[in-house]
Amino acid sequence: DFDQRWGWIKSGEGELPPNVLWSNCFTPEAYDKLKRHHAALSFWEDAQADGLTLDKTHYHFHPAVFVEVFRKCGWLSESELTQLLPMSAMRPSGHGWVSEPVTLTDRRKKVIKENRVELNNALRKFGISSTPLRMAAFFGNATQETQWFDKLYEGNTTAWYQPWDGRGLLQLTLPDNYIKYWRFRGRTISQALKTALNAAAVKARSERKSDALQDARHPELTAEIIQWRGQVSDGQYDPTQSAGAYWAWTGAARFADESPVMQREIQIVSNVVHVYYRCESFGQVAATVNFGSPQKDTRNIAKVNGIVARYQAYANALVVLMDDTVIFPYTEGFTATVPEGFERRKP
Repeated sequence: DFDQRWGWIKSGEGELPPNVLWSNCFTPEAYDKLKRHHAALSFWEDAQADGLTLDKTHYHFHPAVFVEVFRKCGWLSESELTQLLPMSAMRPSGHGWVSEPVTLTDRRKKVIKENRVELNNALRKFGISSTPLRMAAFFGNATQETQWFDKLYEGNTTAWYQPWDGRGLLQLTLPDNYIKYWRFRGRTISQALKTALNAAAVKARSERKSDALQDARHPELTAEIIQWRGQVSDGQYDPTQSAGAYWAWTGAARFADESPVMQREIQIVSNVVHVYYRCESFGQVAATVNFGSPQKDTRNIAKVNGIVARYQAYANALVVLMDDTVIFPYTEGFTATVPEGFERRKP
């Protein structure tokens, strides 16, 4: 009964399945090819000839539906994590802007490979992988903050907040955030040490130098605590767990869950127009992650470190994770499901 079931695809008659247009109907030649293909795959008659009883009424998985259902797990492979890196990123330089390629180095491959399983576990644990929108917003920040998976430790020896500089997928920074994470993990940190380190951070910020934060200034800072700090970037567990915990306690998901409205923007780089897409709800996620608390004042978005590159990473992640459901405006009123000038990274 192939013709009975599939005849509509050739004749353009009868009721069409959802989302199928008449223009998609097959030519007679294409229809005959499809019929031959089905016949070649069919084994019902052969099975019955061998004495097996098979009812012709049976259930099929539609390939698209199969993929749609199983994508809900949110578990990312190495190739999928690799695709979350945009092909290029812009940053301010001097009085202008530069656009630089994001190359897939051996170091970046190593960071992805070594942290993939624990990262996926953290995405599940903290409810980030429950929706593609949350994952896109998370990676829009995490890829930029780690310099495109190049480093999990800021290592900025000139920073006023060193040695409590950024570590992990979301670059946990300053003693207060480290202590908050350790207490979340059930570790004991004395209130006296917390108070002393916070006071030192205030002093270091005002002086714009890190002398007050140096380990030697704090005798209660044990070797074990210093080891814990290093594990936030170097351990097998803490780089991802700290990012998930930080995401949770800052409340970033409240903005990530909003449907993205993409707005076309440009930067001129060496007299060449480069397009990127601004999104206010993601900008609020970036500001929340960058400043450590929900940012309702959208004017703060412009102050976020590397905001344009984060926008680029977010747009790339939306394409990879959202199955062509986000609309990107082009010039002259045109729209598309990929950003203008978009280049997909091949895994």
